[in-house]
Amino acid sequence: MKIRPQMLVGMTILAGVLLGGMVATCGYQYLAIAATERDIAEQRAALATAKRRTAELVALQVKSAALVKQMAHHPASWSWSAQLPQMVAQVSALTAGSHAEIDALQPAPVAVNAQLARFPLRLTLHTDIDSLVTILRRVRQSAPVLAVDQLAIRVGAKPDDPLQVQLTVSSYVMLEGHAGAGGKP
Repeated sequence: MKIRPQMLVGMTILAGVLLGGMVATCGYQYLAIAATERDIAEQRAALATAKRRTAELVALQVKSAALVKQMAHHPASWSWSAQLPQMVAQVSALTAGSHAEIDALQPAPVAVNAQLARFPLRLTLHTDIDSLVTILRRVRQSAPVLAVDQLAIRVGAKPDDPLQVQLTVSSYVMLEGHAGAGGKP
């Protein structure tokens, strides 16, 4: 059998088209694999971020549960008249052993939000800076939970005069039952 030149040209063209198709298919496969690898890397990064955020949320829930355990739970009718003696005792314990002198204690209006009541107590202290730092550290570590809402410091007229500190600390109480209760001093 004799191959004609026209058949040879046709077979060469056909081989070239097949070879070009194979090259194009390989190129497409390479680009598809690269895009898939990028997508997989992005999904792994998103999964790692989600895992990290989930771990952070779990840690926050644990801290929240510990904070709720530190808060006192009382009936919905809990008021300043019941809370004040406890807060005065707690504030007195915070200042004990320091060079701080409590000049005044003044309860502020109770703030109730859902089942959480905040009892702010305004204090006026005469103290030095080291004792103030000790008191603030004790507030941060206190149980039941206390928070510093406001802090104002005035220096004395003379360098050796104590600082006059106005401090508002709040205690928090979880109210059992429905909210809306709370009282005035």
